[in-house]
Amino acid sequence: MAGATNPAFVINSAAPGVEGTYRVIITNDVGATTSRIASVTWSSATLAILTQPQNRLVEIGRPHTFSVLASGVSPISYQWFKDNVAVANATNDILTFASTARTNSGTYRVVVTNPFLTVTSSNAVLTVVTPPLLSINLPTPSTVWITCTGDVGRVHRLLSGTNLAVGSVWVPVATSTVPASGTVTWILAASTNSKPVFFRAATP
Repeated sequence: MAGATNPAFVINSAAPGVEGTYRVIITNDVGATTSRIASVTWSSATLAILTQPQNRLVEIGRPHTFSVLASGVSPISYQWFKDNVAVANATNDILTFASTARTNSGTYRVVVTNPFLTVTSSNAVLTVVTPPLLSINLPTPSTVWITCTGDVGRVHRLLSGTNLAVGSVWVPVATSTVPASGTVTWILAASTNSKPVFFRAATP
């Protein structure tokens, strides 16, 4: 190594490029001897992702935040990507959507960098869906038609209850996958009870 002719060899600024094996040859007028080999390796603790972003399913219009937790030598910088394209101005450890839209659906990852290393997070898929919408018809006094409008291919459950209070019990009534038409209709017998019956749709 050029200039490395002293008893001590000093690495002034450690970086991944200094990794390797080192030895020194010592000579005098009588002869020469070679030292044992010393290895320099780069610790993964220099930069590591401790918590990965997670897959999420979010109703359209609701807020959502992706986050990553990284640890290592500062300064640490971030760049988020959606479907392998860098997201403009997404350079923090969190990526926030104030109101999710259909166009936000995709696969996200974040590249984390410090002066020594670059690591990439695992992929996280954001799926933005339309909340199910119910409409109720009474074609006959003894029949209730409940139509659910939702995303094609998603499974929806119809639940019924007699109380809208927080913590009330909702009973599963039917389960269907929304077909290509975008709607599914459940036909139920009308309740003979004088108490009101409420319905709601949920995804498993």
